[in-house]
Amino acid sequence: TAREAAERRGYHSVTGLIDRGPLEHGVRWAHRTRPASAVQAREEGNACFSRGGGALRLALWHYTDALLLLECDSEGVPDSDLRAALHSNRSAAHASLGQHRLALEDAEEVTRLRPEWAKGWSRVGAAHHLGRDWRRAIDAYQHGLELDPSNAAMAKGLQDARDAEVASSGR
Repeated sequence: TAREAAERRGYHSVTGLIDRGPLEHGVRWAHRTRPASAVQAREEGNACFSRGGGALRLALWHYTDALLLLECDSEGVPDSDLRAALHSNRSAAHASLGQHRLALEDAEEVTRLRPEWAKGWSRVGAAHHLGRDWRRAIDAYQHGLELDPSNAAMAKGLQDARDAEVASSGR
């Protein structure tokens, strides 16, 4: 079943994968209007993300739309900055929904596409933190702070991960 396949991949729920929707273009837009562009789909995703709550699941759909449109409309020249931003946004949405493995997949894709972008490392740190992998969260936040030493949010994430590591080792 889909649930068993997801669990074999390490997911505890298929909800996040379902929220992304079908990836085959003909199926995905068979009963929905295809967005005009990846940028439009991203803007719709951002609006849903800003609303929060149940709209976060819809944000995942829109970010996935944008990634698929970027792939099929790129004419062989993908925009890695936009692709990285979309994976970053989708990672944040997955993290907000407590889906740390999917958040981590997207965050790692961000760092693959733009290894010098501190925000990607912040997303990796947040995903590891959500998954209670304190050491990897700390490593990711430290790497991000090397790239952007004045990033207060990342410094707070690093301190939170260190505090959580100390608290968990004292049990």
